[in-house]
Amino acid sequence: MTPPLSLHAWLRYDAVHRLLPGDVRRILEIGTGLGSFGVLLAEQFEYVGLEPDPASFEVAAERLAGRAVVLNETAETYTSPEPFDVVCAFEVLEHVADDRKALRELLRVARADGFVQLTVPSPYTRATTTDWGYPDARAHGHYRGYGRDFLARFGEARPDAAALEVEVFDPATAAGSYVYLWSASAARIEQLARWIGV
Repeated sequence: MTPPLSLHAWLRYDAVHRLLPGDVRRILEIGTGLGSFGVLLAEQFEYVGLEPDPASFEVAAERLAGRAVVLNETAETYTSPEPFDVVCAFEVLEHVADDRKALRELLRVARADGFVQLTVPSPYTRATTTDWGYPDARAHGHYRGYGRDFLARFGEARPDAAALEVEVFDPATAAGSYVYLWSASAARIEQLARWIGV
């Protein structure tokens, strides 16, 4: 049985799923949470999920038992014998003290021509990113609120990598969001841009 998702999560899942090309086979999700996205992704892909929070990990491991691998660790400590086609992090970076280092870790576990797919909360609600330097309890434990300058953080993390911002809309509600694609391969980002039509 598929675990419940909020309406916002369903809309985000639909958006990110549409941005997975047909050659994707292996997916690593950073910050699996309770495993709701993982269950859906594991139906179509070879899926590995990382969740550092012990309580969330237990729920995700139970939900994905027999379908996928879920580990109680971070991207920083994780090693894989084979890199991933796609590394996902949905609403995770704002919970990490050093987001530029975290971005580099995401690329580290992706194939050379693979890509990172990620989302952050409401990057277009402010002009610039505000970094508090601590997890603010009033902001759901976020270290920062991202702004329209979010794309610049990719370049600061890995100047040699290429990024693409994709605006997505739910056709039923017209709710908009942004999904970011990032790769060590500029050719892969160009290919994705052509495939998506942006």
